[in-house]
Amino acid sequence: TAVAVALGVGTVVTLGVVTHSLRQTAIGVLQTGQADFTVAQKGVSDVLFSTISNDEFNRIRSVPGIKSAIGVLVATKKYNAANPLFLEIGIQPQDLAPFGVSVLQGRPFAPTSTKEVMLGYRAAESLGKHVGDNFTIDGLTYQVVGIFRTGNSFGDSASMFPLPSLQASERLDGNVTLVFAKVQPGVNIDRVRAAIERANAQLTTARTE
Repeated sequence: TAVAVALGVGTVVTLGVVTHSLRQTAIGVLQTGQADFTVAQKGVSDVLFSTISNDEFNRIRSVPGIKSAIGVLVATKKYNAANPLFLEIGIQPQDLAPFGVSVLQGRPFAPTSTKEVMLGYRAAESLGKHVGDNFTIDGLTYQVVGIFRTGNSFGDSASMFPLPSLQASERLDGNVTLVFAKVQPGVNIDRVRAAIERANAQLTTARTE
């Protein structure tokens, strides 16, 4: 199942470019078909400003009924004038397949690498990048080790990094933007969501449609 990426109602998306400002974004949600619901910080003006700490993430994973939880860090950087808000996604390599990512060429990045990146196939085509090429963004240079597909045009126009690498470059050690959760078979999804919100007053959940 592909990753669907939406940054606001009515937001027009081209390659890594969100034409509305982030402050005008109504909602920003990364969705994966295997997730039953998404967890984000409550009260933020845009999901890109959401911050979930490692302690909060661990509490989410420990809630009775949770089968799996995937933490994802989302950021944007200026790549060039044509791509002022190029999407960066930090994720653990073991979570790529559950998150709906298929590696088309090359390989996934190493879990702790600080010099490896994967590009969505649309991004790679637009930027003229191939496996083995260098990719420089925000003054940092990475090697393209893989080309991926999510099945969503926006996701396929993004970049993916090892979670610790993006956390370090964003100075958000241990933090993620969103958590994608799946419950155990037969468990009531809304009851698990309510349990998470009761235990974490600063977090909110949204059921995956």
